[in-house]
Amino acid sequence: MPVNSSSESALKMIYLDNAATTFIHPDVIQVIQDSLGATKGNPSSVHELGFKATREWNATKDAIADIFEVSKKNLIFNSSGTEANNIVIQGRYFKHPHTQMITTATEHSSVLNTFKALEERGANVTYLDVNDEGFIALKELEASLKKAPTSLVSILHTNNETGAIQDVHAIRDLAHRYGALVHFDMVQVPMHAKANLKDLGCDFATFSAHKFFGPKGIGLTYIKDLDSLKPHTVGGSQEHRLRAGTQNLSFARGFLKALEITEANRTEWHAKIDHLAHTLIEKLDASSLNYKINGPALDGSRILGTLNLAFPGLDAIDLRFALNSEDIYVSLGSACDADSMHASHVLRAMFPDDEARVNGSLRISFSPDLTDADMATLVHTIEEYAKSA
Repeated sequence: MPVNSSSESALKMIYLDNAATTFIHPDVIQVIQDSLGATKGNPSSVHELGFKATREWNATKDAIADIFEVSKKNLIFNSSGTEANNIVIQGRYFKHPHTQMITTATEHSSVLNTFKALEERGANVTYLDVNDEGFIALKELEASLKKAPTSLVSILHTNNETGAIQDVHAIRDLAHRYGALVHFDMVQVPMHAKANLKDLGCDFATFSAHKFFGPKGIGLTYIKDLDSLKPHTVGGSQEHRLRAGTQNLSFARGFLKALEITEANRTEWHAKIDHLAHTLIEKLDASSLNYKINGPALDGSRILGTLNLAFPGLDAIDLRFALNSEDIYVSLGSACDADSMHASHVLRAMFPDDEARVNGSLRISFSPDLTDADMATLVHTIEEYAKSA
């Protein structure tokens, strides 16, 4: 069975929205089902069923920690990438409410809206601008760090709409030089690159299993120093009291299995996705379509698994519906903003004076089981739409 297909119906469509979610891998489903049937105790219970669940919980964390090259005590499970980000941002704010926090104008909504909510409580938040490739200026970051004592710099490692990869090591070094802690939202990373947290040297990192063939409903926060945050959810003593609530062992096992599958196959998948991205661009170049890449060039600092393409003169909302009618599934931007019909805030930050580009853009994100024929069908369908638009 293809890695991104969990049913026969999945084979009849062209799914190009993998940055929103990948399809759960069949082996992950099996691990979750086995765990649901086998592990009956609560890890917090002080009897043998609880002890067994605790051993499995710790073993799961140990295995994930080995992959990320950190200690299991620094890993906090939660329900999603959104909660993972909130644990860091809110936890850092309530630890140091009178210091500056720095982020960018192109963050995921779970970061931007958290900062906006904290501003209503009095938080001092600085939003860095980006250039037309989606990158911050390190000089602007340093100027902001010099301006006021800073408790947190929170920046997307890899942008979920354009695929742009920030200069994370330089950002880390600058922040640490001025005494700020660093959070990288790494939700889009594991599918495309190894997340070596030891080498990265950040203070916080956040992940979500459903972005790499795992289940929805399980996220992970890496916290280098557990004393650097105030608790996000108050209750019991689970997760070092930073995120109270009964542990979801079955989905944690699913997270691990998905990560193991990704680690074992990433090199092969990367080659396939690289080929698909270049094939799509070659077919667009050979077509009659006017298009532009939003973000870095294919050989720039980016992942190739996510391409944001502008078709100036076309209405991206109408185009998306036209593609949907042909069972071709793309997006305008983040799935977490899907209830909004407004243009992407990421593209508005990159192209503030180019409405045609912003309103004519689609996000296309790949999985390794797509084909050259799928790319040809996509381009042909957009061409047919453009002729009738």
